[in-house]
Amino acid sequence: MVTKRRIVTIVFSLLISVAFFTGGLYLNSSIHQFEEYQTVDATEKEYGYTIYVCKHCGKVKMDDYVEPTSYLLPNIVINEVCSVNNSFLPDENGDCYDWIELYNPTDRVINLMGFGLSDKKTDLFRYTFGDVEIKPKEYLLVYAVGDEVIESSETDRIYANFKLTSQGESVFLTLPNGKIIDKVTYPELNGDESYSRFEVNNTVTYKITKGTPMEENREFIAVQPPVFSADSGFYSEPFMLTLTAEPGTEIYYTLDSTDPNMNSIKYEGPILIKDATPNENVYRLKRDTTTQKEKFPEELVDKATIVRAVAYDKNGNCSEIVTKSYFVGLDKYKNTNVVSLVTDPANLFDDEKGIYVKGREYKQWELSGKAGEEPLPNWGKRGFLWERPAEIFYFEKGNLALQQMLGIRIRGNYTRKLQFKSFNVFARKFYDGQSGLLTPLFDEISFQKSFILRACDYKEGFLQSLVADRNISTQLAKPCSLFIDGEYWGEYQILERYSTHYIEEHFGVDKDNVSIIKNDMLESGEQTCFDDYKNLLSFMANYDLSVEENYNYVCEQIDIKSLIDLYCIQIYLGNVDFSYRQNIQLWRANTKSGKPYEDGKWRWMLFDMDNCIKSYMNNVIYFYDFNAFAKYYQDPFIANLIKNEEFCKQFVKTFMDLANYNFNKDLVIEKLYKVTDNPDESMIIFFENRFDYITKYMAEFFKLKGKLTNVTLNISNPEQGTIKLNTLPDNITNSKWTGKYYTDYEITVTAIPKEGYAFAGWKIEGAEIVGDKNSQTISVKLFDDRDCSIEAVFKKI
Repeated sequence: MVTKRRIVTIVFSLLISVAFFTGGLYLNSSIHQFEEYQTVDATEKEYGYTIYVCKHCGKVKMDDYVEPTSYLLPNIVINEVCSVNNSFLPDENGDCYDWIELYNPTDRVINLMGFGLSDKKTDLFRYTFGDVEIKPKEYLLVYAVGDEVIESSETDRIYANFKLTSQGESVFLTLPNGKIIDKVTYPELNGDESYSRFEVNNTVTYKITKGTPMEENREFIAVQPPVFSADSGFYSEPFMLTLTAEPGTEIYYTLDSTDPNMNSIKYEGPILIKDATPNENVYRLKRDTTTQKEKFPEELVDKATIVRAVAYDKNGNCSEIVTKSYFVGLDKYKNTNVVSLVTDPANLFDDEKGIYVKGREYKQWELSGKAGEEPLPNWGKRGFLWERPAEIFYFEKGNLALQQMLGIRIRGNYTRKLQFKSFNVFARKFYDGQSGLLTPLFDEISFQKSFILRACDYKEGFLQSLVADRNISTQLAKPCSLFIDGEYWGEYQILERYSTHYIEEHFGVDKDNVSIIKNDMLESGEQTCFDDYKNLLSFMANYDLSVEENYNYVCEQIDIKSLIDLYCIQIYLGNVDFSYRQNIQLWRANTKSGKPYEDGKWRWMLFDMDNCIKSYMNNVIYFYDFNAFAKYYQDPFIANLIKNEEFCKQFVKTFMDLANYNFNKDLVIEKLYKVTDNPDESMIIFFENRFDYITKYMAEFFKLKGKLTNVTLNISNPEQGTIKLNTLPDNITNSKWTGKYYTDYEITVTAIPKEGYAFAGWKIEGAEIVGDKNSQTISVKLFDDRDCSIEAVFKKI
């Protein structure tokens, strides 16, 4: 009986399984009776398909998919690949990225929505296009930048999230359905070469050519540039210049600095090069270079002869332009520094693209009676889009030290509206393949990427040089006479330019690990660093810095010596155009490490000293003092830090170090006459009187009760060693050096033995050693009623 029941149970289970199986088949269409209901045709962008309906249960299915018509027609092709882009189409930041050019060979607009672009077949959609169209017979550039985040206002630029290798690889273009419609495998390429597509009689070939982004691909035939019989330089007498080129080519040249082309003067024989000064002034008379009432030269200005030439072959292929600057009969400049800046005049003076003039929009506003909002003149526009190429010739005492194609931009704030403008000058790969100057303009540095041509006299560079040994960045400087497109422009200063490259060169911190703040704005680097700085200002305003813990926190965020140096210098020199938000620049490393200067502390940079020692002020000796920061400006640094006694002590000692050493009136005036034969009298008066006034005022401000006393360092045997006092350098070698110090604070001295000698003890008169008298570094207490004499004794070892 049990066995029979088991058999029945098994049979019943099998029947249930069969029922479910056949039902599933029915539900899954195997036994549906589908009939065609509707056919939807494929469109250019959408798939086509057929709709079927079951006549028993009404189930609907779609089948027989047909690709969009655009997928079956000729489509987008990969037209060029440039994997080593040094110069083509820099973006608004001046960066050149490798690129892939797509081309639409059809007669219809093609939308790339959903298309994929990649350098890996295993990941065809590394970059997926959005709603981007390419019109018939037009191009689209895709920049291969990798993971780099690019912020750009240029909406027509597409940045793909992968990079190209210069060694060669494959690039794939894929339809949204995953079908590869084009593939290019390019070989190893050199700088600015591209792997280009050519189609002749329906046969496609690829060739290595010079890149032609956004243009029809073409093969280039190299044309050798013209050869000049004389190089740029100074010549006492006129001479005949001969130009030669390879057979089968013709030479065209200009004498007005414009770019030569086939419409320029055809070279048919030697050119007379003579003193060009008798020629009429042209560019120096451009009156749309300023909005101020300024004088323009009525006399003829000195002029160089600028010759620019190019060679063409019979097929219209041209060589690179060759430019030369000739100074004939201008020997008075041979013992100075001269910069000849040559660029097509349109780059400076054209209403549309000229960076030195008001521009069309501004002129129209003036003609309308200045109705409405004042537009921005051309000279006020910033960024790479307002950078222009220029050939820069730098002569040092008559010898050509540098000739290079560089980029120029107008620099400054208020001075942009003046007739004499300053320039930022940049080396970039896309100008000549060089990322830096071929020859640095200063012997002290090994690499230089940019510099400043500043419209100013010697003051800026001279004042900075006085404090170049302090804990603050300064700019190397040298004077020069500037010629623009052959015409004498004025006396300028060549200055180092502050940038992340400057920090890398001077402090050894990688440029990509640097943030710079200028005038209370982030100039370069990371936003988090700028946020940290703003939080620091807030902390100082809201916490009592007389509390040691709070003061120590501030000192962890900033190099306190650098900050104190900055304010001491600005106050002593009476800079009336400086505050914690104005003409201020500071930097720090983004990440900390054990390396010097990568400690996350902010450090300051000195610049724009034009408004120091202003001669037009009634009281140039006395103007400007500590209250300008503590009360009037409510400077968060000075106003809050002076509540801390340690800060006040360090500030007073540093101020006196600068006053006694860097701004010593006799040394300053001696250095001044080495810089110029005709110094401004107000500067001499200032330094002759500033010490007595400003040190007295400082004592009142800090409520000092002591007196000024003489401190003399006796260095009788400088070959054995020297003495370092407070923050002064350790290279004082005067047999007797004397400075004045207030007796409120102890001074600090350190004995510095030379090689082969050791410290043996101190000889001190008129003062008292505080602490260990045998220490190599000691604190010395000064007295009101006597002068102090300090000598370090050394012994031979």
